Order: sequence, then C-alpha cells, then structure tokens
Amino acid sequence: MLAQMLHAERVSAIHDVLAVLSWWVDARNAGFTFRGEPMPVGIEGGLHFDYIGRLNGWEWPKRDTPVGS
Repeated sequence: MLAQMLHAERVSAIHDVLAVLSWWVDARNAGFTFRGEPMPVGIEGGLHFDYIGRLNGWEWPKRDTPVGS
C-alpha cells in the first residue's frame, strides 16, 4: 500500500511540474534544448498530457513525424 501511495505521488508531482513548464512554453514562449538541439515542446495538450499518455501506453512518434501529427 505504501509503495502504491508513493508511486501515485511521484506521478502526480511529475505531472504538476510538466503542467507548469507547459504554461511557460505557452504563455512566456519558453523553450528547451538538449545538447544544443531544440526539444519539441509544442505538444497538443501540453507536456503533462503527453506524460500521462506515455504512462498509459502511447507510442513515441517516429523521428520524421512532426510534433502534433
């Protein structure tokens, strides 16, 4: 039971951080880079929506597929 509670809190915390980052992307035109490459952040529904989808088995898009397609 404790492990389930801690896992749920971890997922919730990650979701909340991604929701705030999504707000910064949308409202403040922020962006992220990794090793000098821009990261796709214009995800429909926000980063937090994508995170929950990945937890529920969504497939990663192909590298040549534009974000949001």
